[in-house]
Amino acid sequence: MENQEASTTQSLAKILPKLMGFARVAESLANRFKGTVLFGTASGALAAAWLAYFTHGVWHFSAAWALAVGVVLAVPALISGWCWSVLDDAVGLPQRIAEWMRRATDYAGETRERFQDKKETGGGRFKDLWQLGGLTLELAFMGGDARDLLGILGGTLALTNPIFLFALAGSAVAIGILDLGAFVAGLFYLFR
Repeated sequence: MENQEASTTQSLAKILPKLMGFARVAESLANRFKGTVLFGTASGALAAAWLAYFTHGVWHFSAAWALAVGVVLAVPALISGWCWSVLDDAVGLPQRIAEWMRRATDYAGETRERFQDKKETGGGRFKDLWQLGGLTLELAFMGGDARDLLGILGGTLALTNPIFLFALAGSAVAIGILDLGAFVAGLFYLFR
């Protein structure tokens, strides 16, 4: 049991620095670009809303067509909003991982102490079976903690996906074009 425990500790010691390095880089990127992406999301949504109103109010499209235009033009803002959400998840990631590791280590230590205490006291078959059931539940809870770590990392793993970067760049270009179109439509509306 001690050999398995040492192996687990060594594998955690290998993974944790890499995980914390990723978390620091992700947090740095998020802090750098989060405000810009949020501004792009807001400006894209406002441009889409303005252009939808413009198609209805100036060009006299039906309300259904104007709504359809607004929804289609809002897609880049929605993608940018999703990217902002991913970046927002990355803020504070190193602290959340460190907190998870501290909780998991504390919980594993408490479980190990209970197991050793129960092993020393002995008892009948029913008592051993009862203790085994309790330990099984505790191990299941530790598995739930591992899922918590995946939940912490899950959203930010999108930062490593090239599709995420293409989606962010594409939505930024589309929002720039939408903003320019909304500006031109505004000038047309003012000077018609």
